Amino acid sequence: MLMVMVEIVLVMVVLEVMVVLVVLIMMVVVIVVLVMVLVVVKMLVVLDVVNCMVVVMKFVMFMMEFVITVVVIMVFVMMKVVMMIVIMMVMMMAEVMIVMEMMVVFVMLDFKVVVMVMMEVRKVVIVVIVIVVVIVVLVMVLVVVMLVMMLMVMEVVKLVVVVVILVVFMAMQVLIVMKVVKVVVMLVLVVMVKLVTVLVRIAVVKVMTLYTHALCPVFSERGSNAGCAANTNTRFGIGVYFY
Repeated sequence: MLMVMVEIVLVMVVLEVMVVLVVLIMMVVVIVVLVMVLVVVKMLVVLDVVNCMVVVMKFVMFMMEFVITVVVIMVFVMMKVVMMIVIMMVMMMAEVMIVMEMMVVFVMLDFKVVVMVMMEVRKVVIVVIVIVVVIVVLVMVLVVVMLVMMLMVMEVVKLVVVVVILVVFMAMQVLIVMKVVKVVVMLVLVVMVKLVTVLVRIAVVKVMTLYTHALCPVFSERGSNAGCAANTNTRFGIGVYFY
């Protein structure tokens, strides 16, 4: 009878584990397919590199959180299985001890001793079961705390990644603005140089023209009226170089 109960419990545990594994595998497949479709659509729609990087990082973070969740679920299932096996072993040991004590006591033919031994064994079994349950509960609480801490760390990592991406994007925008400003400054400098060159040329032409007109009386006194006329009629006053 005891072995039949043990086999039934083991079969139930194995079936429960198999059902949980099948459900988790189906969830993983469905979620991965949906996320991949979402990522592909998002990357096709969004052409900006920064947005694509954000989508990829969100996908990576989601996969990491999902893996952590699946691992925690598997740990809970395994802990439940281990707890059931431990309790079953403790019960088997208690039943074996009870049977052995009853055999010894029946050999001694003392019913009061049988009752006392059974009560003591029951107390021991209850204490062992309570200790095992407390240990399992503490381990589960520790796992939950670790999961919460890991999720908090993941949130901090996601925040840092988003901040870094935003900083990179802003740096790219600043570089683009600096390039535009550089081009504008260069254009302004070119225009100013051209303007200064034109003004210098105009000033030189004016000076040369005034100089030529100032020398016309001198040329006239020397009998060089043709040269003076040529200098006078010259548009830029270049005729002065002929003398």
